[in-house]
Amino acid sequence: MKILSAREEILKSIAQNRPSYKEVSEINITGDADDSRDLIKLFINALENNSGKVIQVEAIESIKSELCKDLQGANYVVNTINEIGSTNPEITSFTSAGKMNHVYKAYIKGKFGISENGSIWIDENLMVNRLLPFISEHLVILIYDNEIVLNMHEAYKKIDIAKTGFGVFVAGPSKTADIEQSLVVGAHGPRSLIVYLIKDKS
Repeated sequence: MKILSAREEILKSIAQNRPSYKEVSEINITGDADDSRDLIKLFINALENNSGKVIQVEAIESIKSELCKDLQGANYVVNTINEIGSTNPEITSFTSAGKMNHVYKAYIKGKFGISENGSIWIDENLMVNRLLPFISEHLVILIYDNEIVLNMHEAYKKIDIAKTGFGVFVAGPSKTADIEQSLVVGAHGPRSLIVYLIKDKS
């Protein structure tokens, strides 16, 4: 009778006790929320649960007035969106962190939002500088309400990294927590996130 080595015994035992084969279940990537109003509601709830704030507006003109108010203050405000006002020529893709560490508020246009988690995709060309969404004290993002998808599956279908290069999902202001379950907002990034959700009139 052949005496099995310890290794052979282990492999034999594994083979004998292997669980039965099961088909991998299919993942539904479409979901049930096919109504745009449901997507908007889900998006708002998710983002507010992430400590962000959503302001629904009828037209982009109301955001222009908010930017004007901010620019009249003493704080350094950066706008990257041509549709709402003059942009900051001093901010380019090569601007260093040292020259942007005093940015109080930044206005950036988002590409689209994801209703399941309240996040927003921002292409590199929209943020102008990769550091800007993270180095500003307060972040303002604009998106249209018809640019909200259900989940991350749908989101990745819309992203073409070959064209956009770098991009990020932003979901609320900066947050961190320790083992004592104490949540701190704005510890290493923006202290607040405001999302203007513009009504699509097309």
